[in-house]
Amino acid sequence: MKTLIVTTLLFLLAFAAVYPQTAIQGKINDTEGQPVIGANIYILDSYDGSASSPEGGFSFQTELTGEQVLAASAVGYMDFQQSINLNDLPGSFEIILQEETKRLDDLVISAGMFDASDEKKSTTLKPLDIVTTAGATADIPGVLNTLPGTQTVGETGRLFVRGGDDSETKNYIDGVMVSQPYGMTPNNIPSRMRFSPFLFSGTTFSTGGYSAEYGQALSGTLNLKTDNEALQTQTDLSFMTVGGGVSHTQKWERNSIFFETFYMNLTPYFWLVPQETEWVDAPSSWQNTFMYRQKVGEEGKLKVFYTGELSGMDLDQPSYLDVTEEVGVDMTNNYHYLNANYKGILSKYWMVDAGISNTWSKEIMNMEYFSSQNRLNNLHFKFTTIFDKGKWANLKIGTDIFHNNFEQKITVSPEETEQKRDVNELIPAIYLESNIYFSNKFIGVIGGRWEYASHAEKSIISPRVSLAYKTGANSQISLATGLYHQRPMPQVLAFKNNLGDERAFHYILNYQYAKEGRTFRAEAYYKDYSNLVQYDLSDFTKYENLRNTGYGYAGGLDIFWRDSKSFRNVDYWLSYSFLDTERLYRDFPTTSVPYFASAHNFSFVYKHFIEKIQTQVGLTYSYGSGRPYNDPNTDVYNAQRTPAYHDLSMNFSYLVKTNFIIHFSVTNVLGRDNIFGYQYSQIPDESGTYTGIPIGQPAKRFIFLGVFITLTKDNTSNQLRNL
Repeated sequence: MKTLIVTTLLFLLAFAAVYPQTAIQGKINDTEGQPVIGANIYILDSYDGSASSPEGGFSFQTELTGEQVLAASAVGYMDFQQSINLNDLPGSFEIILQEETKRLDDLVISAGMFDASDEKKSTTLKPLDIVTTAGATADIPGVLNTLPGTQTVGETGRLFVRGGDDSETKNYIDGVMVSQPYGMTPNNIPSRMRFSPFLFSGTTFSTGGYSAEYGQALSGTLNLKTDNEALQTQTDLSFMTVGGGVSHTQKWERNSIFFETFYMNLTPYFWLVPQETEWVDAPSSWQNTFMYRQKVGEEGKLKVFYTGELSGMDLDQPSYLDVTEEVGVDMTNNYHYLNANYKGILSKYWMVDAGISNTWSKEIMNMEYFSSQNRLNNLHFKFTTIFDKGKWANLKIGTDIFHNNFEQKITVSPEETEQKRDVNELIPAIYLESNIYFSNKFIGVIGGRWEYASHAEKSIISPRVSLAYKTGANSQISLATGLYHQRPMPQVLAFKNNLGDERAFHYILNYQYAKEGRTFRAEAYYKDYSNLVQYDLSDFTKYENLRNTGYGYAGGLDIFWRDSKSFRNVDYWLSYSFLDTERLYRDFPTTSVPYFASAHNFSFVYKHFIEKIQTQVGLTYSYGSGRPYNDPNTDVYNAQRTPAYHDLSMNFSYLVKTNFIIHFSVTNVLGRDNIFGYQYSQIPDESGTYTGIPIGQPAKRFIFLGVFITLTKDNTSNQLRNL
């Protein structure tokens, strides 16, 4: 046995002499000079290596020779590799590991952006907020008007963002454009968005500084996101004071369909609640909506969305020429919107997002001395590819094609003179954008957009940059700037279709703090307008001397606070906006504050869920300082101001059963007579005075009562998913 042991030792010594081992040693630190503990250091494609000590040191031996690769890795750091020659090594290695850039959900570009989604934890709003905010009456723009950066323009009911009019905010469904998203109404009668909030699982609302992916929007964007797939098979019944509807969702393993039909007629409601407006036939509409969802392969998703609406109304309004007289206004609208969207994975690092939409609308308005017929047919095609390797950057490359067709026919009585105009324009676009993750605390979005307007025969390049820096565990600052532009309104282009794009430069500085149900945002901004369209308005049927010579600015401060943590079952938010703006555009004779802009806007939204009676109670108070209007009896344009706007609204949602909800709401509980402006006669009376009348609310209050029933196998679901 002794002989065997001695022989073995001699053999091993001889083997080691023939195959000598090389020692590798050194220290491994991070970029701040601190030792990295437990890092793996090894020769690539071999078993030779070791782990670093608490002091960062390491050493090991290898029998390999020649050119090799020394590698190191550690959790939270980027992999390290270095070519070395084992026949000529330094005394020791000094390895520095770079911190791995992680894409944290709570570090996002927040400048100008309000995200309402269940997909992210750090959102400002949730989808449920759209339908449970008092005063909003389940209208998407209604609840967005309680956020900073918006203006309450009660005579339209639309979104006015940071000194821009409603045409400057563009609407999308699943990333593709929607034209004419609001229902048809005559002047000074508020409209609602055509699309029910129950159809969408998320809402992204931007008041500026948005991605290069979105074009033809001067001030803001609103992107509504439909469900990726149905949760279950169910039938929903809705009975309301304004109408009723039924919808059904059928779910299979890989696809689902949804169909809804809804009829609205305000005649019974107007019998019960007196109106200031003199209605001949109250507004009525019949709307049908269809959605199809299909899984494609392992990761692909196909969505198809359609809504169609037939609507009409007849009323008497003050005459445009003489407000002391009334004229009949009879309106009908035939509206259809269709889109399709596909998202999928092309390869390991490439994704695709493609969509197409078509909006078709025919609107007819008849008056005693005037009639018009507007026909719109807009197409939007969008194709985006995204390269994402999961390291420090990704790349988004896409193309847009807008095809806008607008036809207008105007007949003026009693001469029966007829005017016909049309616009048929193609706007191709290319956009490029990259999310760059400089570190765990610093990210940026850098991109640009190129567009070409066929009628103007001009192209525009729009650079856009956004940055976000994490200042603490729950706080960050964001910056955004860029050029934004859009074509003039089709009614204007119909008179002169080679007008250039209207433009605005955005500059935004944002601070956001979000932690455990509390969010604070403060945002300062400035917009520089140029190339705005100006014209002379000889009468309400003609635009003359059209030109891109207008300009203006809008600057201000927006503040938002939301807290759903401090008080049990209580959720509330406060928002305040200060706006300073002037512009020279349209038929303005001089630079002025536009009629829709109020300097100060404030909202307080309160929600309280009372568990004992399974009821959510809501309250919203809104304030807006006086808005400008022009009195032709004075010498200074737009120098007058309306009284301040005040509105206190309340609602409650009572959960009778899990699948049975009663919802009741009242707007303007105190019955305040809010005045939004004044309408003046175009012709002075015998004394040379222009007669004016106030533009107010159609009724002091809007009262809504609805019953919502959801039928499923177990009857445990309802339309307000999280209530």
